[in-house]
Amino acid sequence: PGGLLVEVMGSRSILAGPKGEPSIASFRAEALAHQPDISYAQVVLGFVREGQTSRWLNHEEISAAAIAQMEMPLPRRIAGTLEPWDARPR
Repeated sequence: PGGLLVEVMGSRSILAGPKGEPSIASFRAEALAHQPDISYAQVVLGFVREGQTSRWLNHEEISAAAIAQMEMPLPRRIAGTLEPWDARPR
């Protein structure tokens, strides 16, 4: 009984739906907040800006964010950056 569930999600998970619906990340957090035997935390994967370019996170950066979330949970931890949205890698 009890435990921590860390869900790793892509950057688009924080975007609201086309008609203003809650984001997938918000929907999941709300649904799992009512589970009595678990604590729930999210890691949202962003990107890294390097000068005029950007790149997705590498395995080490993703793992470090997940480990940090397990060691010191926050409701939502952003790995990398999510802004500006138009600067994300294509």
